Amino acid sequence: MLFRSALIRGANLCLAGNELLQFGAADLVAPRQYRLHQLLRGRRGSEWAMTAHSAGEAFLLIDADTLATVAGEYVHIGEVLDMLAIGRGDAVPAGAALFVTGEAVRPLAPVGIRAESDGAGGLLIRWTRRSRAGWRWLDGVEAPLGEESESYDIRLSDADGVFRSHSALSPQWHYEAAMIAADAAAGHSGPVEVSVCQRGIYALGRPGKLNILI
Repeated sequence: MLFRSALIRGANLCLAGNELLQFGAADLVAPRQYRLHQLLRGRRGSEWAMTAHSAGEAFLLIDADTLATVAGEYVHIGEVLDMLAIGRGDAVPAGAALFVTGEAVRPLAPVGIRAESDGAGGLLIRWTRRSRAGWRWLDGVEAPLGEESESYDIRLSDADGVFRSHSALSPQWHYEAAMIAADAAAGHSGPVEVSVCQRGIYALGRPGKLNILI
């Protein structure tokens, strides 16, 4: 069983399906079967994959000391990467094929999305960005940006789809009273989903979401 300090330092990191998680203890329950305990879920921005598990999916224990980087000229988003690996004493290499989704270069979903009244009938939508370049929160220091510049896409949608799109250069956006009145007049009143994505160097990030009522 690992102490929490070891988990915070990144111990026992594994990939289950598309979710990165850590575990503090593992019990052998059958040949080649383990029950994991003390889980830390959705690590390194993989919380989007927490509800997409299925029986028999791939599981990989990640050892940072044995990881190898594949040169960028061989990795192309949207294509399949074929790999062969052979260990010492092995006669035949093991093969694997991986569809490159570009997840490692996608900005993380913003967190802490909230709506505050502006006192004039509008709403201030605020959020906290996360960074691919920093996983620990140091007191008094923000996580490094990790992108060439800071910018966001904001989309409002209801049952009929997206009805308003805006951009922002800081982690907030003003949904003014006039906008709310115009949207309500166009039939977009009631439950509304606010989606915020950070723009990255190579891709648009996964969305952080908030439900509001207008």
